[in-house]
Amino acid sequence: MRNDVAVVGAGSIPEAQVTRPTLSTMGPDDGADFSDAAEMLFDRIQHPRHGEWREISRSWTFTARSST
Repeated sequence: MRNDVAVVGAGSIPEAQVTRPTLSTMGPDDGADFSDAAEMLFDRIQHPRHGEWREISRSWTFTARSST
C-alpha cells in the first residue's frame, strides 16, 4: 500500500516535517495565512449583492517529501 497512495498537504506548515512519513506540501511563497481570503469570504456573506469581482493571486511552491 505504501507506494499506492501519494498525499500532499496545503499550506506548507512546519508540522509536515515531523510526521512519519514526512508530508509533501504546497503553499504560497510569501507564507500567507489565507486570512485575506477569509476576509473576502465573510465580506461577500455580509454583502451578497455588493462589490466587484476580487481576486487574490500568489505563486505557490511544491515541497516534495516522503509522502509523494
